[in-house]
Amino acid sequence: MSLTDEQLMLLEQLTYMDTDVANEASVSLNTNAKTVQEFIQPFLDNPDALKNLENSTRDSISGGVMQGSEWAAIIREVENDPELMKLEMDVNYTSQKDKTIDNIVFTEPNGDPNKAIVAFRGTLDGTEWNDNFLGFNTTDTECQQEALRFINGLPYNDITVIGHSKGGNKAQYCTLLSDKVTYCLSMDGQGFSPEFIDKYWAEIQARGYMINNYSLKNDFVHGIILTIPGSNQKYFTGSGMANAAENHSPCSFFQFMQDDKTGFSAIIHNEDGSIYLIEVDEEDLSLQYIHKFFNFVENIMPDDQKNQVVTLLGPLLAMTIGGGIVIDGTLYKGQDDALKYLSEHQEEASVLLGYLLKYIYLYDLSDEEICSMFESFGFGDIADGIKEFQEEHPWLFSMGVGSIKSLLKQLGDGNDDKIIKWLLGYLSDYLKEKGIDIDVKELWDDTERVFSSIDVTDLDAAIAEPTLREDKIYNFSKEAFENIMETISSFENYLYEIVDWSKYENEKWSGDFLISSITNAINRYIDGVAEQMSTSKARIEETFNKIWVLDNEYSTKIEILAEDVTSSKDKYTALAECIK
Repeated sequence: MSLTDEQLMLLEQLTYMDTDVANEASVSLNTNAKTVQEFIQPFLDNPDALKNLENSTRDSISGGVMQGSEWAAIIREVENDPELMKLEMDVNYTSQKDKTIDNIVFTEPNGDPNKAIVAFRGTLDGTEWNDNFLGFNTTDTECQQEALRFINGLPYNDITVIGHSKGGNKAQYCTLLSDKVTYCLSMDGQGFSPEFIDKYWAEIQARGYMINNYSLKNDFVHGIILTIPGSNQKYFTGSGMANAAENHSPCSFFQFMQDDKTGFSAIIHNEDGSIYLIEVDEEDLSLQYIHKFFNFVENIMPDDQKNQVVTLLGPLLAMTIGGGIVIDGTLYKGQDDALKYLSEHQEEASVLLGYLLKYIYLYDLSDEEICSMFESFGFGDIADGIKEFQEEHPWLFSMGVGSIKSLLKQLGDGNDDKIIKWLLGYLSDYLKEKGIDIDVKELWDDTERVFSSIDVTDLDAAIAEPTLREDKIYNFSKEAFENIMETISSFENYLYEIVDWSKYENEKWSGDFLISSITNAINRYIDGVAEQMSTSKARIEETFNKIWVLDNEYSTKIEILAEDVTSSKDKYTALAECIK
């Protein structure tokens, strides 16, 4: 089974086909489909289904932020591809979550039984948006590990993985850590932390080339965190992208048109019949700034502040481009709710704002570039507000404070600036009109403290891409393994004894010390240490065994090469004797 990348991208669209799409088409979703044809057949059997999608006035149907006409075109495209239509969907492993597809496993009928295609859906809910940003300061998130367990549990050994957004991140993760994966296509999947790249440097060197990153040039999600070194990066111009959410739609890679003969929506093709994708050399300039900002945060922000930013960014992006998130029973959705959420987390907001403003200041971004960044983050209203404010108050420019860069010069100068006070009052009134009550002066002071504390001595290093470890020698000898195991065993064999306090139980003061609770807590801690040691031993043993297998494999190859060299030497020596 050898499908093109364009065909794989079509299969990824099917992970977003949920009950919302079916309801809009007035059909029932076939959740028990065993083939791609069976999956889309309800849309083909009902003569009005695709027309209903074509005529839909909704801006977004399903979590993929896709319009009805785009869905109709995708269904027709799949219908007209016999290779895709005959693919089987392994119902034993295709899974759903809250009536939404999590992943689909495709196989070829009568094909190689070892081969399969796994398509991971993008971010499913607010929880996964949080998981997106946990990668800032961790190596392995729960969503990633869950995906890896899924892949390793499949009865296939030659797996192609594809995913969009969070699904793309899962696909990359599985490619690096599972030998079952042989090819990866990630559509706007986010990257990984420096800690991840450092931890899995060997896997990245060995398998990073299998990862193919397809990114829309003006979608910022692929720029979240760091790109895997050695992976193959391509950028594309998308279609139908009116806002940040549509910039991140999986169908935006395709170009759509209205067929002159039928009047139906269709995906544009090249002359050879392949799907038309517009590849470009690089991402938009505003996206380059966003990508470098995330590098800036990763490279210079202390871990405690990263923790604060991580807890803030996931929910914010879920509100602005992810369809909303439920927090403590309340749905937060849209830019106004995002601003409200920021006001409720002022300390974390001041850290994020301080680093963003420092980045803008150090790298001399123009007002236009700053507004483009806000738009890409899903805060188009803020960008519009900045532009309108500057148009309504041109006199500020004559005073040298009209641009954002000029205002940033006031941060950390220690002066009591009247213009700044007036602007803060203006901003406070603006937020109150939106029902957001926040002490803007306090937020400004907190932001100023963060801004002033950031010390960057090397501007290039602060936004640099990650590099893999080099020139390090590690000891994986039997002796090193035995020394490590002996050290762990010495801790395991250590005898812990809890002091018996029963003889004091009748004393008046005994009840004040909660002896029983403390004893139970200590025992739980000891049990936890024992469990951690057992886990560590298993991981160490697994790592050494893998290295020894590779060592034996390559030593055998070297021995064979050595024998070949010796044999060649003997032949040349004999030939030389004959010539004499």
